[in-house]
Order: sequence, then structure tokens, then C-alpha cells
Amino acid sequence: MIGEWAWALIIGFLISFTSAVWVNADAEALEIEAPHRGLWVVIVFLFPILGLLLYYAIGRRQAWNPPERMLDRVPEMKTCKFCRRTLASDAIWCDTCGRSLQ
Repeated sequence: MIGEWAWALIIGFLISFTSAVWVNADAEALEIEAPHRGLWVVIVFLFPILGLLLYYAIGRRQAWNPPERMLDRVPEMKTCKFCRRTLASDAIWCDTCGRSLQ
């Protein structure tokens, strides 16, 4: 009925498809941006074994680098106990009144 080559194609397609779905879900959970996530899905679908190896070696490393939105966080601040001016968290002296904050 269905030849051995057809079963090999069906199994290969299922492996490619499930690998691509898993990579998409994993990249989404790691908050990798959409264009990069789509590229990894296509690579893994077309070349399952090589794609998975590359995804583990390179793609998951993208998630380790903090996104730019994390780098733009507002630094912590503290208040001078004498003049109530807001200062940087590492300030030792108040810029306004000149008193020591320690």
C-alpha cells in the first residue's frame, strides 16, 4: 500500500513539524523576539537535527542577554534626610545642602 519511502517521509515530516513547534514554544517562553523566533522555526523545520543543535548552541543564548528594555530601567533613588532632595542611590553627599548622607 504505502511504500517504505513514504513512511520515512511521513515520519521525517512529523519530526520536523514537532521540532519546529517545540522551538517556537521554547523561544516564546524565553521571550526571544518574534523575527528571531520565526527564523529559528524555519531553520529547525528545514534541517531538524542541525537546526536543533544550532538552536541550543546559538538561539537560546539570545535569551541570556538582557533585552534593551531591562537596560533602560530607572536607577534606584534615595532622599536626603536634611533637605528631602532626591539623590542617586550611591550618593554620599547631598548636592543641595552639602551634608553627609552617612
